[in-house]
Amino acid sequence: MGIDPKKGKRRQKSKGGFKTKRPLLSFTD
Repeated sequence: MGIDPKKGKRRQKSKGGFKTKRPLLSFTD
């Protein structure tokens, strides 16, 4: 599960930035 959020972070960074960061925090939390 550690690789899932890591890969998504890179993809989300290209998509939006702050809007995608919110859900990412919930995943790592």
